[in-house]
Amino acid sequence: MPHRHISGTLCELGLPDGVIDLVQELYHRCTTTIRATNRETAEISILSGVRQGCPLSPIIFNLAREPVLQAVAGGPSRLNFYSQKLSVLAYANDLILLAPDTTQLQQMLDVTSKAARWMGLRFSITKCTTLHINGRQKSHVLDSTLTIQGQAMRHLCNGKAY
Repeated sequence: MPHRHISGTLCELGLPDGVIDLVQELYHRCTTTIRATNRETAEISILSGVRQGCPLSPIIFNLAREPVLQAVAGGPSRLNFYSQKLSVLAYANDLILLAPDTTQLQQMLDVTSKAARWMGLRFSITKCTTLHINGRQKSHVLDSTLTIQGQAMRHLCNGKAY
């Protein structure tokens, strides 16, 4: 998550200036060095990501990814799930998109791709997968080809693990 995006999103969400200033200070001129065999590199600038071990990091990450969640959740695609209408689930840095059919799911993936590109994020295609379940057919797991950021995602089949 690019630091410039974190600051911009906090402003767009209307957080108080004091909070935004605090977060900007945490991420201003972040650097690291690598030490190996009694040698140390020059400072390396860190321009993206949240600080590991910082108690604010999960909150900052969740706020900064909110535009993606809002973009997906704001669309017409919803899956009925026990009287709830769901379109996206999020945990840590994982997203699960839910749609009633593959056409609507691909539209949601396109919206997600566009929002992620705007934020300066890329999806690692090796960590993306689909699971197409149809409860109306004997073989509940179906093959389907879906893409994110222009790349085909692998799909899970019966008997395959992620």
